[in-house]
Amino acid sequence: MGFPALNHDSSTPDYLKNFSPSQLEIILSSDPVKQIVAAAGSGKTRTVIGLTEYYLKEYPSSRGKTLLLSFSRKAVEELTERLPEELRPQAEISTFHAFCLRHLKSLYPRYFRKLRIFTDEDKKKFFLKILQKQEIREEIGGIPFDLLYDKKYILKKKFPEIYQEIENSLKKHKRKHSLMEFEDLIEIMIQTLGKKSNQVLSFQKKYKIIIVDEFQDTDSHQLKFLQLMKPSFLVVVGDDWQAIYGFRGASLAPFLNFRKIFGAKIYRLSDNYRSLHNIVELGNHIIRFSKNQIPKKVLSVRSSQEKFPVLTLCMDTILPSDLASLMSPHKQEFRLLVRTNRQAKRWKQDGFSQENILTIHKSKGLEFPIVLLDLCGGWSSSGSIRKRQEKKKFFSSSFDEIDEEIRVLYVGASRAINILIVLFQPEYLAGINELYFFKKLIQPKAQSCPPEALSKWLDKMKKYL
Repeated sequence: MGFPALNHDSSTPDYLKNFSPSQLEIILSSDPVKQIVAAAGSGKTRTVIGLTEYYLKEYPSSRGKTLLLSFSRKAVEELTERLPEELRPQAEISTFHAFCLRHLKSLYPRYFRKLRIFTDEDKKKFFLKILQKQEIREEIGGIPFDLLYDKKYILKKKFPEIYQEIENSLKKHKRKHSLMEFEDLIEIMIQTLGKKSNQVLSFQKKYKIIIVDEFQDTDSHQLKFLQLMKPSFLVVVGDDWQAIYGFRGASLAPFLNFRKIFGAKIYRLSDNYRSLHNIVELGNHIIRFSKNQIPKKVLSVRSSQEKFPVLTLCMDTILPSDLASLMSPHKQEFRLLVRTNRQAKRWKQDGFSQENILTIHKSKGLEFPIVLLDLCGGWSSSGSIRKRQEKKKFFSSSFDEIDEEIRVLYVGASRAINILIVLFQPEYLAGINELYFFKKLIQPKAQSCPPEALSKWLDKMKKYL
């Protein structure tokens, strides 16, 4: 049985007075299991903090220990900073991996005393070292090692024997040197929670409320973890439109199937407080081309303000160094968002400052008054959209790569607050994803901007800073 809902008009606590009606409905609802589908710029983190504060303040006898989980240290730091200081001792805020490591050390002190974490950086060095073997280099030809590391399903599909050799070597290396990956921690925690010992039962009862942020980045292991924890109140928050970590093993399936698995009530946060109208409309248009999603229509709260157009700038009409000079007076307000680190290096060589360049993945969760979105290269062309259309089927891999590329484009576009400028080059051959993205996903909702007109738009935006 969930918490009794308060009367929104007369009984709403003062600390919740400034929340929107949709945010307040989520916080005050009595459902024991909630799934919050939160659009970009909709006040997701603010709602999570309000919900946590409400649980901790209004139901102290029911709360047990409140656990907030997210997927990055940066997100954990933000949640900690934004929760009122006096409430922090009552909540445990952690990444999934840190939570498992901390408590497994307590549950198995002798076993974990000698173990060390095998970091992603260590794993990559080990992986690349094996690929350097002469016979392997000859077999894979000129495929970049970094690509094979980032997209291991390519290696597994095209070179299964090499993939298996690396996996076997990795297991031996970890066993020999008492190493453990972060993913191993969750698997061991799942095995532990499956035991019906008094120690495990006591541990499960400790956490009556679990709130999971960025749930779209989860996988089947984290979903199983939540099932085994059996909290009295469970809230997951995320946006399937921003699920961009399939290459790391994340899956949309837990988010899309959560309602069915847990019997959850779905709530939507669809008001965008961040971006001007045309940026939000472009995002709605882009995401229509993504096939697996929970439908929602995002509306700009700022729609009554001046409607700056989304701009497109052809890089055949301006030198990158000249564009860098043009943007220099606005270096505090703009970021150039790129698809890959290789593209970032290219733009840096062309005169852009390192502090103004971010990969789209690193920009997730951030926002900027001006965004230059690089559509000039670096986007995956594996299983191109043209082939997908011709064959009437989706690219078959461990996840739909093209679907994820569309979501990456959406995330990049939705970082912009006031001005979004999409950079493109027209010489791409038909079938390359950059060209398709530009013509089908960007151009219908954008306005061409010659270089000489860009300064006018940038100056016009100053009143919104």
